[in-house]
Amino acid sequence: MPRMAGLALMLGVLLAAPLRADDQAAEVADQISKLGSPQWELREKAQRRLVAIGEPARESLRATLDHKDLEVRSRASAALIEIGETFAFALACAKDKSEGRREHGRDALLNLFRLDKDDTLVRVNLDEFSRYNSYGRRRDSSYAISCPPELAIASAEAMTGFPVLVAAAANGAWQTVMQTSSVSLDFSNGLDQIHFVAAQLNEMMTRALGNQEAAGRARANALPMRIGQFNFILVTTMADDSNPAASATDQLLADFIAGGAPGVRAARLLAAGLTSDPAASQRLVAEFTAHPVDSPLAVVALHCEPDPGTIVQIARVVKPRLSAFLTGRDWIALETAARVLAHLDAAERAALLDPIIASSNDSLPFVAALWCSRADALSAQARARIAQCVNNRQDGIASCAARWIAGARTVSDDELALVWKAAEAMPPGSAFFKEALVLIARKDVSPRLVGRAREALTKNFETQLALAATVLVGNAIDADLALVVDKLWNLQNNALVKRLCHLFTNAAELSGAPFTKFSDGLCDTDANRRRRYLRALRKCAPALRDKLISEAEKKLDALPAKDATAIPKRSARLALLGLKAGAGDAKALEDLLAVTMGNDPADVTKAAAAALVDALNTEGLNQTLSAIKKRNAAKFNEIATVAHLEQCRRAVENDDSEAFRAAESRVNSLQSRGGNWQIMQELQMMAAELSISSDADARRLLPRFPRLNALTVDSK
Repeated sequence: MPRMAGLALMLGVLLAAPLRADDQAAEVADQISKLGSPQWELREKAQRRLVAIGEPARESLRATLDHKDLEVRSRASAALIEIGETFAFALACAKDKSEGRREHGRDALLNLFRLDKDDTLVRVNLDEFSRYNSYGRRRDSSYAISCPPELAIASAEAMTGFPVLVAAAANGAWQTVMQTSSVSLDFSNGLDQIHFVAAQLNEMMTRALGNQEAAGRARANALPMRIGQFNFILVTTMADDSNPAASATDQLLADFIAGGAPGVRAARLLAAGLTSDPAASQRLVAEFTAHPVDSPLAVVALHCEPDPGTIVQIARVVKPRLSAFLTGRDWIALETAARVLAHLDAAERAALLDPIIASSNDSLPFVAALWCSRADALSAQARARIAQCVNNRQDGIASCAARWIAGARTVSDDELALVWKAAEAMPPGSAFFKEALVLIARKDVSPRLVGRAREALTKNFETQLALAATVLVGNAIDADLALVVDKLWNLQNNALVKRLCHLFTNAAELSGAPFTKFSDGLCDTDANRRRRYLRALRKCAPALRDKLISEAEKKLDALPAKDATAIPKRSARLALLGLKAGAGDAKALEDLLAVTMGNDPADVTKAAAAALVDALNTEGLNQTLSAIKKRNAAKFNEIATVAHLEQCRRAVENDDSEAFRAAESRVNSLQSRGGNWQIMQELQMMAAELSISSDADARRLLPRFPRLNALTVDSK
């Protein structure tokens, strides 16, 4: 009996399941019919009940989106959104011919991308930027550009990282700006301050459009905006800037639905807003993974930081559209293409980029293709075009060509000769010259250039000396060092001084006239000259360093009392004491500290404080400064500021940005009250000298600054 009872119960459940499904379908139909009831209470109750039913009501509610009654459609849409709409269906509805489905699609996308939340998309407030001032900021005149407007906007987006979104109301004015032959932008005050960037865009539009006052509130206006934690620029009109979030929202959805390059830009920004809600972004990625279909949603998923496997899957799906992305002048589309290309294999990447490199005359796509194809095997035609571009007048094109050759598996003698010759004639601060140095520093390349480098070292052009120094590091002989000793006497270019001083790394021998001149430089009256020879001295092997210090001290000892007690000579002696103390001479350290804490003139005290950096390691210096603060608080600030500034200088000499930032922060903390503008300016100049890590640069999707001034590759 128990077994029979169990079977009967199971049979009853199986028979009842379809009945319950039918009952539920009937209830869904009944509740949907009440959505158009004349009574508000019934409409509300029906909508809440449909939401409670949830997934089983989804398909019926979707069918109801075509209902002729606006109230029914609206409530069905609201119920679907509350249940949880899918991204794909929302986008499909937004593109539908049916008015009800279009309205649902837009409302659902607003909800899915969190654009219905007040904190997702907002105008950036100036007060949020505490560093909105001239002091403590790096100025770089190379960030002032003048070029056709399409290149200017692409360059602005590349340098600042702030995409530009143009609202429909301002599109007419924007297109007028885009038709001008050339515009100017100056970001030398700072690339990371969005208010500076917006102000520059406003100035650009004013110059291009002339006096817009007659247009009143239709005047175009660039506004700093934020979506999630991502900043961008909205170009709208004065009439719309009272509610820029609404204007930006409307444009983002319109562009996203329309697709194309504007859709890619919108997808990038929508992804930024979505990532502020991890659950929402994971939901989108999961939806794409379940149904990997190429659509604007794939681009959003690409920017939602999915796992490596999903990124590869997205790259495969988006691949058919890459040609369209790569042949336009939209920087955000080019960046998206670069992100996808990074996850394709080398052969697939080369197949897409080779035709652009071999034949495209559009400068922006050409530079992007060159950058993305580094180290890939290209056709002979494409490689010949790259070699031809080494001499291009546009620094962005020439530098990317040199960068590609520097990353190639093999480099021919003809390519080396071409790059070397071009580098000799290029400005030392150009992007091309920096890439040329990367090429000739390759371990498999520099030995082939030693003869050429030794010849260049006898010349006087700074570019020739920099090329020679780069090749001869680790290969310098006595004759090379003798030439460098002579060059350092009058050289003013800090970057070149740094390169030439590297030739003294572990140098153990120096004799005759070069030895004498080196020791003369260590005790010279000119402080900058002494600093140059001290930089070289720190690189020498200990034995040679001790000989040079001893020789310089003998010369200082032989001076008449009047000269020996002069501040320049005392400063020279203190610098040598610092090096001796750093080598373990306890008496030298004792003498140095006595001067630091004594009552000598301020310049002498500063020289002693700077020498402490050679005498002590970072920990020892900090402990010594703490002791000075306890013994003589009045002198501490001055001594500590000088010592930390010297640490900054050494960090720049060693290209150590981490050490520079640490020392800079200590200087800034000491200068927090009544900051010295000269010190702030010196810090800015030192920061500008720090090189950008080539490893970090190599990992960039696209160049940080395209450095283009013409729309075509073969411009005259």
